[in-house]
Amino acid sequence: MPLAALSAVVLGSLGLAGHAVMEEGVGGFLHVANQIVHLLAGGAWIGALLPLWLTLHVARPGTIEMAAEAGRRFAFFGTVAVALVVASGIVDGLFLVGGVSDLVTTAYGLVLLAKLALVGGMLLCAALNRLVFVPKLTPETDALMWIRRSVTAEIGLGLMVLAAASLLGTMQPPL
Repeated sequence: MPLAALSAVVLGSLGLAGHAVMEEGVGGFLHVANQIVHLLAGGAWIGALLPLWLTLHVARPGTIEMAAEAGRRFAFFGTVAVALVVASGIVDGLFLVGGVSDLVTTAYGLVLLAKLALVGGMLLCAALNRLVFVPKLTPETDALMWIRRSVTAEIGLGLMVLAAASLLGTMQPPL
């Protein structure tokens, strides 16, 4: 647990640098706080996928219940993390993007749209797991194979989201 807390402090501290600190006053404080929530929720979502992936890959037909329980437990945690990522991402967009036209007329906006598409892919994988594959997880179905593939895809998309976020951090936002 101390390592997780230290990781959260280090990750959250990134909210004290970059675009979020461009504002002053109450708006600046809110932007930084929002950025910290976005970083921590995104880190929790992406960071929890590897242990889930490992759990699913050690599951054998005789331990299918373990995989089903891991999927059910992750579903609540994942939903909270995703809700925080989406909500804080919308707020961050309001701080950094002037309007819809900036999304398609600026380099920053185009990279942000690419990041949103990748997050959409992650959300699709998560929804398939929660609503389709986990409920069908029994020794008689091939749902475990599909969950493994979906979580693998979600991790890959998450890494691409991190790359897009890193690129956005180096770019000048429209505002």
